[in-house]
Amino acid sequence: MKSLEDVFLIVDVQNDFMPGGALAVAHGDEVVPVINRVARAFSHVVLTQDWHPRSHVSFADNHAGRQPFEMMTLPYGEQVLWPTHCVQDTEGAALHRDLHVPHARLLIRKGHHEHVD
Repeated sequence: MKSLEDVFLIVDVQNDFMPGGALAVAHGDEVVPVINRVARAFSHVVLTQDWHPRSHVSFADNHAGRQPFEMMTLPYGEQVLWPTHCVQDTEGAALHRDLHVPHARLLIRKGHHEHVD
């Protein structure tokens, strides 16, 4: 049973994580109608959004000779090198077009620090 303090957190429902995206999740788009339905039951909805600069340290393309999904040691520890994804102000970083949560109260953009994943 939810309370008045409950929050529905919607994490990274972005084009680059959908089929055909840069870091696609198989059938990822199938969660969108479920999210829309569940979100209607909550007064408090929060969205997150990956929001990387193109020069982000976690992108394999930013390390000569490295491939996506390789591991690399960075100053803060071990890091998976990702395909370039969710670059700020690109279509890949945009929220899925069918996501409908107009009553969301907050959008948290994360991953925007160039040197930290």
